Amino acid sequence: MNRKLLVLAFTFVAACAAGNDRGTDAPGLAPTDAGVDATDAHAETRPPDDGATFDVPPTETTKCPFCAPDGKSVLGCDGKVEKTCGVGEACADGACVSACAAAKVNRSSVGCDYYATAMSAQGPAFGGCFVAFVANTSDKPTKITATFDGKALDLGKFARIPRGSGPKLTYEALDAAAGLPPNEVAILFLAHDLSPKGPSKAEGIPCPVTPAIETGAFHDMPIGGTVTPYQVVNTARARAFHLETSEPVVAYQMLPYGGGASRVTGASLLLPTSAWDTNYVAAQAYKSSWAYKMPPVLSIVAQENDTKVTVLPTGEIRGWGSIVPAAVAGTPVTYALSAGEVLQLTEGATTPSSPAARSSRTNRSACSAGTTASTCPTTATTATTPSR
Repeated sequence: MNRKLLVLAFTFVAACAAGNDRGTDAPGLAPTDAGVDATDAHAETRPPDDGATFDVPPTETTKCPFCAPDGKSVLGCDGKVEKTCGVGEACADGACVSACAAAKVNRSSVGCDYYATAMSAQGPAFGGCFVAFVANTSDKPTKITATFDGKALDLGKFARIPRGSGPKLTYEALDAAAGLPPNEVAILFLAHDLSPKGPSKAEGIPCPVTPAIETGAFHDMPIGGTVTPYQVVNTARARAFHLETSEPVVAYQMLPYGGGASRVTGASLLLPTSAWDTNYVAAQAYKSSWAYKMPPVLSIVAQENDTKVTVLPTGEIRGWGSIVPAAVAGTPVTYALSAGEVLQLTEGATTPSSPAARSSRTNRSACSAGTTASTCPTTATTATTPSR
């Protein structure tokens, strides 16, 4: 059985950078050169620009044909268009293929497969309305599917196309069978949990549309419970929402939606799984707020079953029983994740220290960083917007 590994250098958390060390063989070794081999028999040197539509550097070596910068056509070595890709197609590796296949090859922020992860939060963001935005950037309607904990969700009940703005904003039901039209944006109201939580008994900001999930936000991970958590506050495990589309889209997430007055709304561009990698550095930008003890957070989500995540901490990780094993500084610890499972680690469960980095192995996973909430300076008594 192929074992999938992700090795993380872990230092709590406000930024997370993906590496591209696919040539690295062991932790600490420099990556191999992933560039084009100039001795490749199929490589050709492009001639100087002679008035072609696309400006091609005369000394750049590449394989021909190649893709135009907009991904809509195939160019020859002279920089002229050889083929225009059809509707629902895009260029990848010098050929017109299906748009989703091209997204997998091109590894950009446009793709067809995403995971939305509700990270730790406080006050009205804890259990508040968690949404994903899906923007159809393709030239065809795109069909959207959503699953949680391996179960399909009925998109017709919680997916909406917003119309208007401000107090005149309305939500038009998405026709899931017809799909989201080109140049349209859909809001997927994924979850809220309105039960009182924490010492303050705060209630999350509700979604304006009944969401797909209405329970599952926990301060601590439930042991042996029947409800699968989608949001936790402390070091724990949870589940992400899996979003798939038939055409390339751009996706974002927000928590809580409609929560401007809460002062703790966070939002983030999502990267499709085609852009994921196996090597990340987690660096802490802000320490916990002195007044509210609101820690930075790192969440790791796996794309496939039997994914192995190895974390090299520079401070102590206090575990959550057998669910998240403890670790000491400088000693790697490995966690096993299933598809769509989220491992969340917070500063409250470790001793912060300086950044470090190590290499990675095979399977791709995603790393999300942010804060439960933040104050600036950290001694301030008023919380401000968290980063995500």
